[in-house]
Formats: sequence, C-alpha cells, structure tokens
Amino acid sequence: MRYLYDEKTGRRLKTVELVVESIPWQPRARRPRRRDDEIVAVQIAFHETELRERAKHLGAMWRPAQKLWELTWGDAKRLGIADRAVQA
Repeated sequence: MRYLYDEKTGRRLKTVELVVESIPWQPRARRPRRRDDEIVAVQIAFHETELRERAKHLGAMWRPAQKLWELTWGDAKRLGIADRAVQA
C-alpha cells in the first residue's frame, strides 16, 4: 500500500499494487563499469611473448608475486585482453 499526496486538490490517495503473476527470474550478471585510466591486473601467459611486448610498450608492469601484469583498462581493451582482468 502506498499514499500519494495531491497538493493542488488537498487530497491523499491510497493505492495498492496487485500481483498478477509470479514466475522464477534471475537477474543478468553485470560486469563492473571501469574508467579507461583505471589500473587492472591481467594474466598474460609466458608463451605469449608478442602480447607481453605490446603490453610492455604500453607501460604495463609485471608483478612477480601475483604473476600478473598491471596496465590501464583502456590499454587492456586495446590489446583485446580486457576479459582476462582479475577481480580484486
């Protein structure tokens, strides 16, 4: 139940909502929105030497303890590896 107030007429309206149908539903999984300058960690395999070199050229940093590369989200998209971003 909900109340609506109409200041012009000085009236309060009481409304109800009716449920007509109830079926199972799952919301879509949503990816977090990121800015292009946000730093993300991505996985680049050891044998992907050309990709590693391109990432280094764009300023990517290797984090040996995590075995991940850090670069901007925009650069990850440019390299086509945005789907490899590791969730923190």
